[in-house]
Amino acid sequence: MAGPQGAAGATRPQQKRAKLHKQMLAELKKGDYVMTSAGFLGRILELTDETVLLECGTAQLRMSRAAIGSVTDKDGKALQAAPK
Repeated sequence: MAGPQGAAGATRPQQKRAKLHKQMLAELKKGDYVMTSAGFLGRILELTDETVLLECGTAQLRMSRAAIGSVTDKDGKALQAAPK
């Protein structure tokens, strides 16, 4: 049996991850290197409140800002560890 904290205890780490992801999205800027949740690596060329234009090799991809999974260095290595 899970006890009184059972399901509620599992939501706290999830809320923390969501808050950090939202903060990371708010701090994105032109020129940042990012990895999308689908695994694409690219450099931000343009930003709006809703979308991002990424340069991925010779292609340019426009996608939802929420699709950005993490900020990386030029080689695709995460700049900060994923929240646990």
